[in-house]
Amino acid sequence: MLIRGRTISSPHHAHPPVVPANEFITDFVEWHNRPKPNLNKAIIAFGLLTFLGLLGIVIKLFTVGLENRSDWGYLAAITAFLLSTAGCTPFVVLGLRMIKAHWRRPIARIAESYSLVTVVTFSLIILLLFLIPSSQNRRTIWFQNDHVGTVGAIPFTPHLYVIIGVLCMVLAGLGLWWTSLRPDIRLFNNLTKSDKPTNKSWVGNLKQWKVQNKGLAFLGAFFFMTFIWAITLYCIDLCMSLVPGWRDAIFPVYQTLSGIQGGLATVILSMYVLRRFGGFEKYIFMEHFWAASKPLLATCLLWFYFWFCAFIIFWYGRMPIEQDLLQLIMFGPYNIAFYIGFSCCFLFPFLILVWNTVRKTVWGPPVASTLIIIGCFFDKVRLYVSSYSVQDDLALHAITEIPATILPNLTDILIIIGGFSLPIFIMLLCTRLFPIMSVWEMTEGLRLTKLTKYLRTELRVLGKPE
Repeated sequence: MLIRGRTISSPHHAHPPVVPANEFITDFVEWHNRPKPNLNKAIIAFGLLTFLGLLGIVIKLFTVGLENRSDWGYLAAITAFLLSTAGCTPFVVLGLRMIKAHWRRPIARIAESYSLVTVVTFSLIILLLFLIPSSQNRRTIWFQNDHVGTVGAIPFTPHLYVIIGVLCMVLAGLGLWWTSLRPDIRLFNNLTKSDKPTNKSWVGNLKQWKVQNKGLAFLGAFFFMTFIWAITLYCIDLCMSLVPGWRDAIFPVYQTLSGIQGGLATVILSMYVLRRFGGFEKYIFMEHFWAASKPLLATCLLWFYFWFCAFIIFWYGRMPIEQDLLQLIMFGPYNIAFYIGFSCCFLFPFLILVWNTVRKTVWGPPVASTLIIIGCFFDKVRLYVSSYSVQDDLALHAITEIPATILPNLTDILIIIGGFSLPIFIMLLCTRLFPIMSVWEMTEGLRLTKLTKYLRTELRVLGKPE
């Protein structure tokens, strides 16, 4: 076996002992089948909060209807928030699988399980499309002829592409989750002496393992493309195109990077919850938080870079149209949301993660991740709520009046609570229904892992899976 060693600890951070693969399987199956009354109570609680969010949407539909777009700004913001956090988590494990990072193994299933959230997000996007005008008299990125009576005009082309893009992202994420889950379902059914029809779909021979690896690679590449596609379509057609005079080629890149940042923060926070309350101290430890904090710090810096590029173009140009836009989405009615979003997405996480001693803890990266998730929400609020509050003719090329601040009412608060509760409810529910940790990946990693002493420190020596 080709051995590769990396020093990932210091004398002050000793590694826990390497758990044998068979012991891990037995321990994890026993933990999964163990009664968990506190976990069941948490599932019920967050399920009720999620139901309140859906109830808020229903109440708003019957009370205000779909005539006024400004009433639905907070729903658009929470939908974009879910798409940029929970919906983008499969991208995290996708990148780590491509570079064959061993530390991905405990968090792979966590990231893939959040694909279930995109199913609800897709439904919310379809609802929001009824609030957006068609291509006629609307600025879009799609090439078409808007002259009345001209052959070739496609009124609902933007809506169609948004639906296709997000749907492909949903299907790719669910495909990644199910493909990775199949071996573990077979294992659990065998150990629990179950005889479900799904048992016959996985045998575990060499051919099936090769097909699975190729399937994960194909679905990963497909998710990567559809992820960028869906985020780009959503932020342009459901945000930027609603504000006359908003022309920004960097905005889709900035929103895509925000999604990667939010997805990584969601995974890190889930790691902490499973370690702190789920009893996974033997499998999720300091080096996982340390490794995950590095790309998190990189995304913070990239987020600031693209945000500053977009800002400096508008600010330095001094064009009246762009100055009005800055007042709308930054320094005007939603300046508090802007300052909170900027501080929580870049400033505070950067000041936390820039220190290596803080990154080498089990609390530093989760604190930064919590701030990033809060900042991501407020960033979506100042973008989408402000865009939906503009009621000018979309055929114009400038904002005629900057609208006043729209504060959330009772139904909006219910929608926000439900939006935050939905990913938590899905993750907790997955811990009861499916293996929340990828057993076959963990087993592979444990069989390739050993500890060896070198001078005054320890090396976690890993063999290549090939």
